[in-house]
Amino acid sequence: MIYITTPDGVFGADLDIESGVLRDLRPMLPGAKTSFLAMHPTRPLLYVPEPDTVTSYRVTDEGALTELNRVAMAGGRPVHIGIDPSARLAVIPSYPGATTAVFPLNEDGSLEPHSALFTHEGASVHPKRQTRAYPHGVDFHPTLDLAAVADLGSDKLWLYDVDRANRTLVPRDPPAVVMTPGAGPRHLVFDRDRLYVVNEL
Repeated sequence: MIYITTPDGVFGADLDIESGVLRDLRPMLPGAKTSFLAMHPTRPLLYVPEPDTVTSYRVTDEGALTELNRVAMAGGRPVHIGIDPSARLAVIPSYPGATTAVFPLNEDGSLEPHSALFTHEGASVHPKRQTRAYPHGVDFHPTLDLAAVADLGSDKLWLYDVDRANRTLVPRDPPAVVMTPGAGPRHLVFDRDRLYVVNEL
């Protein structure tokens, strides 16, 4: 089973691994206003950020979704979500809000209200797309206590230490890597010894 976000909500489909064919597309969360989803790294749980709430769902053996809990969204409309590899926290950037929110995760995978909210600042050279900060994507290093947020508006990658004991993030010093002016970093993915960045501009 895979889950797909659409303008009409979240849909599910059966995936044939060998052929790559999707079958039996069906609504799972009709009307859900979300752009990105994330799975728990070890439990059958799906996380769904929406403009006002973030919800955790249990995934049944048949792929159905039943709500575990929900908390209020912080910082503005969410644009992405990342779950740290140890499943201690969820991180959600907000493109229109210019913020990154941190939500602790409990042992059962349920969400707690946000423990930190970081406001990003800065601008770059594009006269229309980079007049202020626009955080857009987040990822965690697979083995290091490190997270990064791609900011399209400021041409920066904001770096954070992952404080798993307190289930939060701590800004690094210096706090960011500066990209080429006008690059517009949108999404990023860590490998063990590399960080891959997709630039939009």
